[in-house]
Amino acid sequence: MQNYTIVVYPFEENAYILYDESSKDAAVIDPGGSVREIENFLDKKSLELKYILLTHGHVDHISGVDELLKKHDVPTVISSNEKKLLQDSTLNLTSRYGLNSPKINNLQEVKDGDAITLGNEILKFIETPGHTRGSMCIFTDNKLFSGDTLFQGSIGRTDLPTGSFDMMNTSLKKLSKLDDIIEVYPGHGQPTTIGIEKRTNPFMQGL
Repeated sequence: MQNYTIVVYPFEENAYILYDESSKDAAVIDPGGSVREIENFLDKKSLELKYILLTHGHVDHISGVDELLKKHDVPTVISSNEKKLLQDSTLNLTSRYGLNSPKINNLQEVKDGDAITLGNEILKFIETPGHTRGSMCIFTDNKLFSGDTLFQGSIGRTDLPTGSFDMMNTSLKKLSKLDDIIEVYPGHGQPTTIGIEKRTNPFMQGL
């Protein structure tokens, strides 16, 4: 499974394109904007978009969804615990920026341990509440796309709507049980590994 990172401004959010080179099937994780760049990459690689995957429903991770759906009639996948936030412009913070919640007709809700197939690869969903109640990570091919749960040297905020530090701590304990070699691709900032974060991230030490 290959992945390509697009840094979306002004939020400096990482949108990821996952793709299987043999089947040319692709998925976009957290398209917070920069849709033209996403489309250009899909065209350049002759990829067919199969899914939009959301680690959570905040404005900086969802602002490109509507534009993508105008061209691609594909499912948008989110945790079943995040549906309410995704549809509420106050909870997902879109109203703060004069924006609206995305209009999604084909919303596919998943729970902890569910999986989908992308080409020849399996993508597994891991519920990691804390930043929001319905935050989740996406795991495939020893890569963890952690949204705003785990960053290099830090974690996501827990003081926004539906956030909880206690739930975040439980989620970090869950992630700390993953193999040290697993690469972590966060919603903001640089990639890291589970092992590095267990050794150096103050929020993961002593779990």
